[in-house]
Amino acid sequence: MFTTLDVSNAIVYSQSFTYFTTPSSQCTDWTTFRALLVGSSYTSLTISGTNDPTGITLTNAVYVNAIAQALRTYSSYGPVSSNSYSWAVGGCGGGPELTATGCVCCCNTGYTVRPCIGNYNWGGVNCYTCTAAGQTLTVTIMFRDIPFRSTDKKAPQMKFSTKPYHGVLKAPFTNLKLPSKRLKPNPRNSSRTLYTGSSVLDTIKAEFRNTPNMIHFRFHIIYNERKKQLIFLLEIQLNYSLPLPSQTPNVTTAIPH
Repeated sequence: MFTTLDVSNAIVYSQSFTYFTTPSSQCTDWTTFRALLVGSSYTSLTISGTNDPTGITLTNAVYVNAIAQALRTYSSYGPVSSNSYSWAVGGCGGGPELTATGCVCCCNTGYTVRPCIGNYNWGGVNCYTCTAAGQTLTVTIMFRDIPFRSTDKKAPQMKFSTKPYHGVLKAPFTNLKLPSKRLKPNPRNSSRTLYTGSSVLDTIKAEFRNTPNMIHFRFHIIYNERKKQLIFLLEIQLNYSLPLPSQTPNVTTAIPH
């Protein structure tokens, strides 16, 4: 039995901020996150956090891609109105700010992320964005293409094993070099860990357990020629139609590349 899967991917920034404290590592990770935004097929952008775990989402792909480009290049964009919010990017302190308030580098109430401001007014989610209480700020940018090419002509595949609701994902990639044991998994609903990789990784393998009708797991790809920092977070959610109880799921999908 073969079933078409819906594969979604995300580049995610998520850091904890402390009241009345100037961000440091949060700014470094913001710079790393921005450097990943090299694509042009982003589909949505969500700002969420402790005060609003669901967050607010921009679904206009034209605006999303323009915002991603502005963040990556440290340039200004907007404000543009969509999904009931006014979205903008601009400089504030020592780096670019992302806001859904329509005003860059302002103290107001709403959704703002500015980790590189250089003081304690780093933004906030669903709150006053200056001298905000400690919280986690998360920016999620969704896209449909994994930015690595397959090492062979066969598409990456996901197949279930003979055990119900248990599977293995294998995805061969090229031009992806990883230091040994630098692949750090964080799968959801899982009792196992991911393959840690080797000095030159050509396969990413995940073992996981899933809930009925959905597999949702996350893993980090850590790669830097100077072996310093996380540069990519891939999150995949697979939805499938469950076969009859007497059948064992056997699902194959091509991951976009």
